[in-house]
This record gives sequence, C-alpha cells and structure tokens, in this order.
Amino acid sequence: MRYLQGKGYCLKEYNIGRHYKSKHASTYNDLSGKLRSDKFEILKQNLLAQQSIFTKRSCQNESRKSKFSSSSYSGDSREAVY
Repeated sequence: MRYLQGKGYCLKEYNIGRHYKSKHASTYNDLSGKLRSDKFEILKQNLLAQQSIFTKRSCQNESRKSKFSSSSYSGDSREAVY
C-alpha cells in the first residue's frame, strides 16, 4: 500500500483505473505506439495552454504590486504609506 500524508491511497488508484476502463477505454485503446504518445503530447500542450492563462494574469498582478509598492514611498523618510 502506498501512503500520502499518512493515508493509504490504493483505493484511489483502483477507482481511477476503474473510471478509465469504463469511461475512456473505447477512446484511447485504439491508440498504440507513436499515435498514443502523439495524443498524449497534444493533450499535454492543451493543458499547458489552459494553465498559462492563469499564470499570465498572476504575472501581471505581480508587476502591479511592485509598481504600487515602489510608488508608495513618501518623501525622504522612505517609509511606506498605507
């Protein structure tokens, strides 16, 4: 049995395998070898493209934060104004 944070997760592994066999087997069992790896790469690229939407926004937020923090200094005291 494998453990994650002190809890066994063999049931999760079994449930995921059962779900794959019952819902997705007809879609992906036809693929083998090079076709299977190509399909995997396409799905991976699609996932990364979807995730990049969120990372771009967080980068924009970081630049806004740094812009705000650099402009929040007042006068010679160099203390942040809140």
